[in-house]
Amino acid sequence: MLKLPDALDNLQGGDLVLRPLKQFKERVDTVGMQNLLADRVKATVGKSTGTTVLAMLYKDGAVIAGDRRATSWHTHEDDYIKVEETANNAMIACAGSVPYIQELVKNLQLWIEMLEREQEAPIYVNDQVGVLSAMLRANFEYLQVLIYFLGYYAVPIMAGYDVKNCGRVYGFDEAGGVERDRNFVTAGSGGDFAKLILMDSWRQNMEEQEAVRLAMRAIMRASYDIYTSHPALAPATINSISADGIRCLEESKALALAGEIHREDLERFGKTEHLKYFAPTGGK
Repeated sequence: MLKLPDALDNLQGGDLVLRPLKQFKERVDTVGMQNLLADRVKATVGKSTGTTVLAMLYKDGAVIAGDRRATSWHTHEDDYIKVEETANNAMIACAGSVPYIQELVKNLQLWIEMLEREQEAPIYVNDQVGVLSAMLRANFEYLQVLIYFLGYYAVPIMAGYDVKNCGRVYGFDEAGGVERDRNFVTAGSGGDFAKLILMDSWRQNMEEQEAVRLAMRAIMRASYDIYTSHPALAPATINSISADGIRCLEESKALALAGEIHREDLERFGKTEHLKYFAPTGGK
């Protein structure tokens, strides 16, 4: 039986390169364009994906959340779920290209399943981040600047409950770099807006309900980036992860919570004439 660090070392080869990337590289000729494109296109990474995803610790675990906006050039939809389970009380959410994200998450789940068979033991979030980092690194090294030219990249975050019985959150960059030992992480076009809210209001030992409300408020503030969908109109996806497992906030309750926060904002800014358009809803 392989030890997990040795198994992760074996994940550095071409097997980790996603099939669509190989097809892209075979078909696109960019000879002489790399230096011209590198600075211009990298500046756009995560700025117009129409995404805000975040994760934070709370007293008993971690909360991970995302808005519902998916963009395709000048069109968008607001019913896309960006937070998915990987395995063993761990979840992932990504900003970036939807086809890349779908392929990345599917392959991550397959690699975790394969490694668990080899190890004959479950792989928790603290080791899953190593698998994901290796995948991102392999694909970045393979495609390099074409990632930005094609807009074919992902910037993930992960959250989970690990073997040491505590919540964990991790951030990544598109090249496989990992942010470890964080209290909260964000990604996407609205990530900077959300991070400011978390920097101002996050505190240790929050209760689950407090963390869920803070996640909703951060995504609502992030919707001012004009790309991210507003949670009062499209329900944000919010999950809590603890020793008891994964709990997802129901859509009706997510809409009710967002509406409550929005009404508080309207009252605070003196826009009482608008309150009739955002009357309390059921589901609380």
